[in-house]
Amino acid sequence: AVTDPVPGKHGVSTFLLRRDTPGLTVGPRIATTGLRTAAISEVVLAGCEVTDDDLLGAEGEGLTGVGRLIQG
Repeated sequence: AVTDPVPGKHGVSTFLLRRDTPGLTVGPRIATTGLRTAAISEVVLAGCEVTDDDLLGAEGEGLTGVGRLIQG
């Protein structure tokens, strides 16, 4: 999610929420062609509060962490 309006990768943070978090809605599975090993759905955060405990890594470093996951 964008947590700082600064342009670029430093304004994005990643977080993990419990599925029963108030304000979190997960839509139905989206049919895809090719990639069938992962369920893909729309995720809506409406009035959802994210705490520091929910962050994965440091605030504003979300894309850096994702890049590390992709690189292995």
